[in-house]
Amino acid sequence: MTETNPDILALRECMALACREPDRKQRLESMLQDRDWFTVARFASYHVQGRTLGPRPWERPPCAVSDDFAKEPHNQRAAVKLRQKVLAAGVSRYHPDPMAALRLALAKR
Repeated sequence: MTETNPDILALRECMALACREPDRKQRLESMLQDRDWFTVARFASYHVQGRTLGPRPWERPPCAVSDDFAKEPHNQRAAVKLRQKVLAAGVSRYHPDPMAALRLALAKR
């Protein structure tokens, strides 16, 4: 993957945002001891998107669902719809604020 890959850029931003919290930074650094960077960065994306979007306790953020309604439980449909819209707009599924990125992408059209 290149330095301009949207997913890598979004994951880097999520890592940076998550690391602003001292406890989260310590946890991420600890995770990097025995996990690859991509796995840890996806964990950071889950945390940051969860904080940004404020899903209900049983809902997952768009970075943690598939693009296929059939593969997800009914209570994840909103996340699947958002993920589909984000991807269709050319925004990374890992973007720290997918709603804001989607609005910006749609405004540029």
